Amino acid sequence: MSGIRQALLTGVVLAALTACGTSSGDGQDGGGAHGTVSGKVRAADGTGVPGCPVVPKLVEGDVGVPEKSVVSKEDGSYSWPLPPGTYDFTVVCDNERDPAVPDRYDGLEGSSSNVQVPSGGTTALDIDLS
Repeated sequence: MSGIRQALLTGVVLAALTACGTSSGDGQDGGGAHGTVSGKVRAADGTGVPGCPVVPKLVEGDVGVPEKSVVSKEDGSYSWPLPPGTYDFTVVCDNERDPAVPDRYDGLEGSSSNVQVPSGGTTALDIDLS
């Protein structure tokens, strides 16, 4: 019985690995080079705001966003590799969701529309909150 289980498990693992496939890197299968978006989430006075989720929405492109959001670091900075395309970005700071958001920034929001992320390039995007 143990040999049968091992053979079945091996088959399942191989099937899963085969289903994952590999990328040729030619961009035809979504495996091309990603671009990077990086910047700061900033308060009105220019101070970096920590703990705020940066959420992209794909407007134009072939491959969707691999994660829902990244969170700004202690100095307000963030960096995110994304598939090439055009994105709208939103930030809503909520200290109930993340206690790292200082009370004075709770409820602040910001956004940026039609941000181009080129393949292999870096896009600078600071998001100002109000």
